[in-house]
Amino acid sequence: LSKRQSYTLVACFEGMALGFALQEPLNWNLDSFSYNLAALVIINILLGLCLIVALSPTRQSIIDWARYRHTEGGAKGLWQDLVFAEKSPAPVAICLSFLGISLLLAGWILLWPAETHKLENMGLVCTPAVFVSIWAVVVQMILLMKSAQQTVWAAVIVGGGIILPPIILLVLSVDPSDQALPWLFTVFSWAFIGDANFSSIFAAIIGQLSILAGLSFFFTRRLRMAGESASKALLAAK
Repeated sequence: LSKRQSYTLVACFEGMALGFALQEPLNWNLDSFSYNLAALVIINILLGLCLIVALSPTRQSIIDWARYRHTEGGAKGLWQDLVFAEKSPAPVAICLSFLGISLLLAGWILLWPAETHKLENMGLVCTPAVFVSIWAVVVQMILLMKSAQQTVWAAVIVGGGIILPPIILLVLSVDPSDQALPWLFTVFSWAFIGDANFSSIFAAIIGQLSILAGLSFFFTRRLRMAGESASKALLAAK
């Protein structure tokens, strides 16, 4: 799956999913809007994990791209590469896809005529989007490791990072109705956003964005170093 194809896939998928979400659920004692929005968020998290698997290039591909960028120098064509080039790291493409998804769902929330908890629903859209973006960077960092088992490590770390935090919170008896903030950093944030107040939702979004920024900075440094090392090795071999 190429990055260009992924944008088309996400757009078509979200269009169809939103069309289904506008239908009234049958025999459900739940508010149709909240139920459909939560279902869309869950599906989008799964979609995001699938995109991470499909778009993340191998270590050799990333190093080849990093060497090319180091040789090219400067920021000329960098963003075009990050958005469309097949060997470039995947997080930017995945972030763009989820930015589009978030804007689409935010428009739906704001334009919905019935009375809804707009703040909670906006948080419901934003936190999973940043969550997926964080794991996209983590996976790409793991695939850059010098190991023959990068894929296995990526699967283990992502699986553990998704499954373990809710288990730890349950073991520690952290009640989401009293302490919703820790739960907003887990994959189940969509289930507990209704228990959170404005300050908790805001803190969770800022905290996740800070984690994303820190990981992105660290990954960029590693990528730059890998490009420099690959370029020096190529020049030494000539």
